[in-house]
Amino acid sequence: MLTYRITKSILCVNSYFRITQSFFMSKRMGRPPKPKSEIRKPALSVRLTKSELTLVNKAAAKEGLGLSAWAQKVLLSTAESASI
Repeated sequence: MLTYRITKSILCVNSYFRITQSFFMSKRMGRPPKPKSEIRKPALSVRLTKSELTLVNKAAAKEGLGLSAWAQKVLLSTAESASI
């Protein structure tokens, strides 16, 4: 009898948490997905020496950008001017 009550109460608690979780939490957590036009999949990898990396970091910091943002800006502007 005691085992039955404990088992039944555990089942009630488990079902309560399952119902509460499904009610208050969405199926997918995190930020919403980006539109396909904004997704950047391919990555570019560049090998630099320590002195080259220091030089590039200083140039990025001078413009107030992170290394990736600065490299993207410089590469795209150079590619656009070269293709004209």
